[in-house]
Amino acid sequence: MRVDLRVPAGANCLSFDFRFLSEEYPEFVGDAFNDAFIAELGHSTWTAATKQDPTIKAPDNFAVDGTGSPIRINKVGATSMRSAYAKGTTYDGATRRLRASTRIRPGNRRLYLSIFDQGDRIYDSAVFLDNLRTSHAKACSTGVRAAS
Repeated sequence: MRVDLRVPAGANCLSFDFRFLSEEYPEFVGDAFNDAFIAELGHSTWTAATKQDPTIKAPDNFAVDGTGSPIRINKVGATSMRSAYAKGTTYDGATRRLRASTRIRPGNRRLYLSIFDQGDRIYDSAVFLDNLRTSHAKACSTGVRAAS
C-alpha cells in the first residue's frame, strides 16, 4: 500500500503503531513459510527468496527489530509473536503493540507498507496500524520498539 504524505516544515520523524498477526503461528515458526511486514519511505525495494528459502531482503525497511530484520513469523525476542497477544482476534499469534519510526524530511513523501505471505497461500497474516504521525523529535531512531 502506498500512502502519500505531506510532511510539515519542522517535522523530522515519522512513526506509527502496529501489531503483526498471523495464522502461521506457532506451527510454522522456523519453517520456509515466513510472512512478514515491511515499511519503506520513498520507494519499495524489498524482495523475498523462493518458496523453499525464507530469506527476505529489505534494505530500505525501517520496521526492523533490534537485529535489523523485518517483523516476521520467524523471529524471537521483543518483537516476536505470542499466542496471548492474539487474544480476541481470529489469529493464532501476534506481536504486542509496536511503534516503527524513521527520520523524514519536510515535503511530499511516499510511505510504502507491505505485508506478504511467503511460501504458501493458505494461512493469512495481517497488520493493524494506528497513530501514523510526523513530529519534531530531538532523537528519532529508526526501527521498532514496544509502543507505550
